[in-house]
Amino acid sequence: MAKEGYPIIFSVLIFSFAVTFLNPFIGSELLAGFSILCWIIFAWVLWFFRDPERKNPNIPNSVISPADGIVLEIKETEEPYLFKGKAKVVCVFMNVFNCHVNRVPISGEVKFFKYLEGEFLAAWDDKASEKNEQTIIGIRNEKTTIVFKQIAGLIARRIICRLKEGDKVSQSERFGLIKFGSRVDVYFPVDAEIKVACKQKVVAGETVLGVLK
Repeated sequence: MAKEGYPIIFSVLIFSFAVTFLNPFIGSELLAGFSILCWIIFAWVLWFFRDPERKNPNIPNSVISPADGIVLEIKETEEPYLFKGKAKVVCVFMNVFNCHVNRVPISGEVKFFKYLEGEFLAAWDDKASEKNEQTIIGIRNEKTTIVFKQIAGLIARRIICRLKEGDKVSQSERFGLIKFGSRVDVYFPVDAEIKVACKQKVVAGETVLGVLK
């Protein structure tokens, strides 16, 4: 389980126990139904904060997906922070049933970190990448630079990122999560070879999004 989920897990567990304990004394069918609902929600919360092990494919010059989900969009765009020009972007949408633990796409050093407050548009909205709450992270190694964003969605209100400038990171290691529905955008140099397609399912720490020239 992701440790960031412990407060929510234990809060829902205690509440579910309290409702179940009160039910025999009150004897309400409505309360009994609510008790069942509480345990269903508890099971879903456990599932949401799961943190399974992942196997890095260790492909040279590869960029690994930082998130579980579906490829929402692939396009050329402008990246103003580190590329300061054109880049390819792969957008990965996470729904509320995906594992939300995020993983580092390439090994290197964190050269850029910025947190932006913003709106909470639906994560699949084209404007979400610009207007929503987000963290922007740039990682550089001896070969290349990659920029990626954790973007809050319509339901998400909490981005967790443990990275800071100067950190040395390894590909596929855990670095944070976004609670309850969101997306991650990964920016590549324009000459990178993208290895995924729109609507393809990807797995954090395992699926190769692209290979760098």
